[in-house]
Amino acid sequence: ATAAVVATLMPGVSGQPARGAKPSPQLSGGNGTLYIRTSKGEIEIYDEATEKMVDKIALKTGIPRSLTPSPDRTRFYALNSRFEEVEIIDIATRKTIDSFKLTVGSKHVRVNNLQPDPNNKFLILMYRTATKLVDRWEIGPPTIQQYDLATHQFTRTIPWPKGDERESVN
Repeated sequence: ATAAVVATLMPGVSGQPARGAKPSPQLSGGNGTLYIRTSKGEIEIYDEATEKMVDKIALKTGIPRSLTPSPDRTRFYALNSRFEEVEIIDIATRKTIDSFKLTVGSKHVRVNNLQPDPNNKFLILMYRTATKLVDRWEIGPPTIQQYDLATHQFTRTIPWPKGDERESVN
């Protein structure tokens, strides 16, 4: 595929190997599975070897902004494009197993980053709040908290290292 692209961009280059040169080996995809988030509110699943879509997962929370795999690679944590809802997808069954929205009333919670724990019991969420007042939005500080996936409650606030508050973390 690369040779064809180069040949179309460079007139006079045929893309054929020089006389006596060995032809390039046929390139193919790998042997993995690709999970691609789409603006259709789905995760498209491609077989890397055949380069064909084999399935898709419709998301309940809309367009995914990010997909974070669990450490054991059994789940995806999809954050929606409004930064407010998290959907948990079981990769083996390709089904949503849970979802939650952190915004309540006029207090919007915008998740900037999330990280699941190795046992898939908690998420570490880095977020900021925006509260709608009559005449303005009141923006809260960046906060890191541990979120219990069973109870859907925050269990503790994690202090910033050395008290150094940041706009984002990984």
